[in-house]
Amino acid sequence: MKLLGVAIGNLSQIDDVRLRFGVALDKMQVLKLLRQAEIIEKIQDILGAPASVTFSVRALFGDVNNDCLIDIFDLSGVAQAFGSRDGELRHGAVYDLNNDRMISIFDVAIVARKFGMRC
Repeated sequence: MKLLGVAIGNLSQIDDVRLRFGVALDKMQVLKLLRQAEIIEKIQDILGAPASVTFSVRALFGDVNNDCLIDIFDLSGVAQAFGSRDGELRHGAVYDLNNDRMISIFDVAIVARKFGMRC
């Protein structure tokens, strides 16, 4: 699992923390990752007090570029990886939507079926 990006506002007045992952995660997986990375403890250290952790996870299955919209960019990403298998250079786990270790028409169909959907 790869953390793609972390955006944290003014740490003296934290009101928004955004995390972006390369795979869809549920809330329990996100909380586990935050604990493993000691992010919660680091925020508490900065604030000098226990932090109450609340978060929401926005995910849209098929949104491979994580922009909360399934569009031509998602479809073209899967299409570029089409035919690749796990371990090959073109293969990316984010494009293997049915987790069969290869990018096939089934992965393309998942994106195509959800085309136009938003988070």
